[in-house]
Amino acid sequence: MGRTGRLIAAYGIGVLGYALGLASSARFDLLTGAVIIWAIASTGVIGSLLRVRAHA
Repeated sequence: MGRTGRLIAAYGIGVLGYALGLASSARFDLLTGAVIIWAIASTGVIGSLLRVRAHA
């Protein structure tokens, strides 16, 4: 994956994590900032695992 592909993937992970964090915060009435951070981190870990699995 080239530089542009990595940048697109990073923005995708950020946007997806942010959206999931906001939705989870609204659904479960939790602190928004903390939930967004956890969602972005979780999305990044899952994306990393999928990337490693795709190259194996």
